[in-house]
Amino acid sequence: MSRCIPILVLLTLAGFCSALPLDSQAELKKMTAALDLLKSENQEMNARLMTAESELRKVQEQPKVAFAASLGGNGLVKTTDGNRDLIYADVMTNVGGAYNAQTGEFTAPIRGVYYIRFTANGPSDFPMSAVLYKNNQEIQLIAHEQTSGEGSDTASNGAALLLQQGDKLKMVLWHNTQIWDNSNHHSTFSGFLLFPLLDGSPFPLLRCWTVFQKHFGVDQKSFSMVSPNFSHTRCFASDTAEAAALRVCQVDEAPKEFDVEGEMKALQVRMKVLQTENQGVKERLESTEKELKAMRDVPKVAFSVSLGGDGLQKTTSGQKNLIYKDVMTNIGQTYDTKTGEFTAPIRGVYYIRFTANGPSDFPMSAVLYKNNYEIQLIAHEQTSGEGSDTASNGAALTLEAGDKLKMVLWHNTQIWDNSNHHSTFSGFLLFPQ
Repeated sequence: MSRCIPILVLLTLAGFCSALPLDSQAELKKMTAALDLLKSENQEMNARLMTAESELRKVQEQPKVAFAASLGGNGLVKTTDGNRDLIYADVMTNVGGAYNAQTGEFTAPIRGVYYIRFTANGPSDFPMSAVLYKNNQEIQLIAHEQTSGEGSDTASNGAALLLQQGDKLKMVLWHNTQIWDNSNHHSTFSGFLLFPLLDGSPFPLLRCWTVFQKHFGVDQKSFSMVSPNFSHTRCFASDTAEAAALRVCQVDEAPKEFDVEGEMKALQVRMKVLQTENQGVKERLESTEKELKAMRDVPKVAFSVSLGGDGLQKTTSGQKNLIYKDVMTNIGQTYDTKTGEFTAPIRGVYYIRFTANGPSDFPMSAVLYKNNYEIQLIAHEQTSGEGSDTASNGAALTLEAGDKLKMVLWHNTQIWDNSNHHSTFSGFLLFPQ
């Protein structure tokens, strides 16, 4: 019959100790106590390691997905003969590579909830459209403007959508409509993964037994004896010690006499195995917890501000920096109310959006600049008679630590706000890179 030396210790010490010399009894008890302490340390560290690695794995395995693109080009896209797929060729962000600039399609890499938005701009002398389709057939969202005379119009739409892995989104220009853009990114298409929805299931017990069999030559029956309630999704370091214990098992009849020297040697082997493993587990634990701490220390960043005040801001002599003084949110203190600038605290992908309102008797603008010179996005309306207009734009943008964003009012344009927050500027960190 098969007898394992560590198990034999527990079964036979009580019966044989009285027949052993006192020195041998004391030494066996001392070694057994030391082994129990090592086991306790091993179990505690492995429990911490299992928790830490599980948490780290969840963070690491969640894909980072964000894209932003504009039609670009330099002029009008128009169709009077059926629908036309829109190709947003000017790519600003494509983390995860889920957007295809050749086809204009975004493909969901995993099942999850995604936030998708788009902005369309065009002259108001002809109908304008931008329609979001899923899998070529199902309309999700639309921005549409009918003819309204001279001038231009901007329309936006967006929503949180549940997508299955492989679902495709694209923008379509409907029959007898138009859309316009240039290098300043008036007409944009953007989105990002809010969170995945995955059906997780643990690996079967057989998978971990296969690992044992490959590396330690342990059969399935012995593995079940060692870990009858094993249900982790992977094999942890502590299992190697159990496997090593099985390797000192002797397949033979039970000895007729208690072999003190052999028992001590077996205990020494087990202790060395656990000491070596505990050192390895300790190093892995320290490394994992350090990495987790770095992830937890990622700054929380979100701001939302409005121009506020009570009236019109207008410039007919050069550009003007817009100072959004009415602060609704400023987590992380990354927005400066004195300069009107947002400063990225770390490299990462940020979602930025803004809305502008103003009377339609004079051109209106709100232009997002990065580092004072590079235009990121724009909301712009030409004069269209009496009344008022609202325009907005937004995208997921990759920023380096220290990059600065600000809103600018262009020459010969205006913008309006009051305490009800018509004209706003906001953003938040999606994820670091």
